Amino acid sequence: TPVSRSAIILSKVFAASVRAIFQAAIVTAIAFALGLQIGSNFSVFSLLGVFAMVFLISVGLASFFTALTLRSTRMEMPQAIFQLITLPLMFASSAYFPIAQMPSWLQAIANVNPISYTIDAVRRLMVFSDGFGQLPLDFAYVGIFTVVVTAICIVLSWRYLNK
Repeated sequence: TPVSRSAIILSKVFAASVRAIFQAAIVTAIAFALGLQIGSNFSVFSLLGVFAMVFLISVGLASFFTALTLRSTRMEMPQAIFQLITLPLMFASSAYFPIAQMPSWLQAIANVNPISYTIDAVRRLMVFSDGFGQLPLDFAYVGIFTVVVTAICIVLSWRYLNK
């Protein structure tokens, strides 16, 4: 095609990210309808921050999974790999259990897991009332993760889609 390979990859990644934002909007609307107790820091800008964080993590994860898919020869393989990676990432994050209460070996994993930073940012923006704390660190960490993984995905697309 006359379109560059990186444009094809990025459009796939951004399409997945737009779907994730719509899904987050639906979940947020349902949470409000069911009586979500928002924190005193909450504002319209907090909601925009939540969607910005969802966009960042979805671009990063979509790029990561697209990079893995580039070498796949069977249709079923990417789904199996995604589940093999996604579920441990969720369980090794602060989604279900506080990091401070985890065993030390799991704390080490949770402290480098971008999902932990995403969850912390969303909680700080929506639920917590103790200020924004490490919100800049959360955005920086997930942003750097996204840029690095997306760059790797694009480089791999140049290499493997030329054949």
